Amino acid sequence: MVAKVQTPPAPIKPESSHRKLLNDLIKRIIGRLGELDASMIDEAAKKLPFLFDEIRDYNARKFKKLLSDALGKRKASGLISLIEPKAIEFLREAYVTANTTLIRSVSNDVATRITREIAKDPRDLPPLIDRIEKAGNVTRSRARTIARTETAKLNADMSKVKSVALGITSYEWRTAGDERVRDDHDICDGKTYKYGEQTDSDSGNEPGQDVNCRCVAINVITDDVLEQIL
Repeated sequence: MVAKVQTPPAPIKPESSHRKLLNDLIKRIIGRLGELDASMIDEAAKKLPFLFDEIRDYNARKFKKLLSDALGKRKASGLISLIEPKAIEFLREAYVTANTTLIRSVSNDVATRITREIAKDPRDLPPLIDRIEKAGNVTRSRARTIARTETAKLNADMSKVKSVALGITSYEWRTAGDERVRDDHDICDGKTYKYGEQTDSDSGNEPGQDVNCRCVAINVITDDVLEQIL
């Protein structure tokens, strides 16, 4: 027998928290007319571990519930107990490092855009304020993409680490099933892949790793796998 267990979809609340972090930073830079202060970036980066914790806690709750729904509470609890917490914590440093770099990139982007607008005509104040706000909106759009993508990636990474730790080697690709699904991900839909191997997506990435990807992995758990880990 084969049991198929969905891994957790990307969480909404941590994504909103991440987006707010970036938008608050952008707002501060706009208020200072593009003047950058390293302490502003450091202050934002200090919040990243808390975002990590939000995603970790969500993934833990959802991963266990999805296992329980598919296999029953007893088996699910037995499986969850086999997952070493340090395996998840190992992802923290990489997440914080990568997103600190992105915070710095977003800051530089909005500061550069504002500086360009001021240089065009610094005397025409009302239109200048409008132009600065529009420049900030361009970066806000990028911040939204970053928040969505980074949240989904970490959530997918946590699910993968747990799945592999349980001896699960294969998963089925599942898209969101709507018109927003990109063509190369639609090709992957329903196909079975092994964790760690390239997929048929253009990037070769697994579900949840590409920009704005909403796809998820459906774990394939056979009786043989259950017998080995329980």
